Amino acid sequence: MSRSRVPGYREGLKVYQTFTCPRTDSAWTSASLRMNCNVGGDQPFNHYYCIPNAERTHFVEFCYDRASMKTEKGNCWELGGMGYLNQVDCTNFVKGCPDYTYLSEQVYKKDIDLESNALIPQSEENKETTKPTLKSQSVDIRELDINPVNVKGHISHLFLSATGDIWASNDRGKVGFIDPSGIDKTLIETCSTCTGHFTRATVDDEEGEHIYWVHNEEKFVKRDDKIETRTGIWEPISIIYSADDKLFHVGLVKDNDAKITRYYTNWTEKDDIHRNTAEENIFQYPAYLVKNTNGDLCVSDNNKRVVVVDKNNKFRFMYPRHDQNGFTPYGISTDSKGCILIVDSSSSSIHIINQKGDFQRYIKMSEHLREPRGLCIDESGKCCVGTYGTILVYKYTSDDTQTTKTATTESENENSKITI
Repeated sequence: MSRSRVPGYREGLKVYQTFTCPRTDSAWTSASLRMNCNVGGDQPFNHYYCIPNAERTHFVEFCYDRASMKTEKGNCWELGGMGYLNQVDCTNFVKGCPDYTYLSEQVYKKDIDLESNALIPQSEENKETTKPTLKSQSVDIRELDINPVNVKGHISHLFLSATGDIWASNDRGKVGFIDPSGIDKTLIETCSTCTGHFTRATVDDEEGEHIYWVHNEEKFVKRDDKIETRTGIWEPISIIYSADDKLFHVGLVKDNDAKITRYYTNWTEKDDIHRNTAEENIFQYPAYLVKNTNGDLCVSDNNKRVVVVDKNNKFRFMYPRHDQNGFTPYGISTDSKGCILIVDSSSSSIHIINQKGDFQRYIKMSEHLREPRGLCIDESGKCCVGTYGTILVYKYTSDDTQTTKTATTESENENSKITI
């Protein structure tokens, strides 16, 4: 079986591209043994998988370090951009879409056409109803490329300082305070198995600004001076501080469950954003969080969709309205008018939607970028995008001008272009 290692997934998950998947018990067991995955027994973790990638361009195989999940009727599995399982609607596939439930690692035992699932797109009729017509927005030519000295790998989370310096974290658990030349002023080692999600906060009972970051394996939130807050049986995966309501928001996951817990500044729990009125989970994997100007909490969820809840913790809308293959959201931010900006890693673009969830336009970045992830915008319109090893700095405008500019990039091939 021909295969090659695929870079860019979260640390600890080794993913390989392959052109065929095993189709029998013996072949599946052989592949599991070859990759040192769990074979049989009662252990629910570390099972072998062979499924399509999120872009549906090829198959990938890996030992999944999370628990098995139940597949819902009319859904198939794919490996999302960060390295987590996604269920996708396959009812528009020509064939191979199951009409029954099964455990995720048992895909090979079912009568499912793996070969077709990777390549069959949605019908043309469905594309027209679920995928917006993208329009480009004019922005200024890219101002600067920042290459951090020590915060290497995927730049996952960003915050802009009033001084022009940037807080940035990567997929190796490092958080750095860097100047425009990329030199570290501060470097914090967080959790090596997560994406170094952090937030800045200055609260009434503290002196100065502090950095808070999550540790998903050991289940705590830590402040830069080593003060820890435990999260019990829940794994913290994301965090923001909202100065408006003086609350910390922490994304938490456990098995197949997910929620966002709001904490007071003394770290006592205020409430949970968990289930809707039908007692269904609102979130799947709340990886990126931001508060909007109207008090909404906007969540980049499971590298698949964006979920927005209001200030009363009530579900408002999901973007896209239906799950859409090829949309892989990571970093999320808001502008001064309350528009929501989302990095789509699959298309190397930034989707812009209004406060109602209606698509407005997009910013198309270079197709040569390696999985853009982090995103932040300050009040002056300075926009930073985190890619692999580089922070791109733009001047963002929130008007509706619909033109396209082209500029040569310095960090890529001399003849390549970037469309913005």
